[in-house]
Amino acid sequence: MKAFKILEFDKRPMKIKGNKIIAATLIPLTDDSLAHGDFIAMPSGKKVELVSGGMLAKAHADAKPAFSFMKPKGASVGVELLEVDSPYESVFVESYVKTSVHRSILSCEMMLPELYGFWIPGDFVASDGTVREGWFKLGEANVEVCVLGGESGAVSGEKVIAKHDENLVINL
Repeated sequence: MKAFKILEFDKRPMKIKGNKIIAATLIPLTDDSLAHGDFIAMPSGKKVELVSGGMLAKAHADAKPAFSFMKPKGASVGVELLEVDSPYESVFVESYVKTSVHRSILSCEMMLPELYGFWIPGDFVASDGTVREGWFKLGEANVEVCVLGGESGAVSGEKVIAKHDENLVINL
């Protein structure tokens, strides 16, 4: 499934070849998530065009550890992004995909302050072996999760494995 979250974006549109676009830095769910096309912001349901994606995004020294797990990319998106309610909390999925987004905040003792506050793509693995995709954001005493598909968010007994470094495993 192709999906992404917004890390940051410029609220002032630019005009390129007569078209208005928004410069953004995105956190793709997978390496191939940033293909041109229409994406739906969930939960608002607003359609946003991804014009182009996959450009290099560089981190400030303090954010380099988090960037190594997030693998954010520069992108151009349609000005429709400005109409999305809470774009930083939204998940953008391909317009033809029918899925749901479930959010949870769970207790978690993870001492990785350099990752606090950043959405990291991951695989959520249930005790029965079922795997769902999504993002997780560490805090001092909890982890916020955003899981795609299924009937509920992450539950106790699951674990989440960072997509870009399978050594980062969090037991929920």
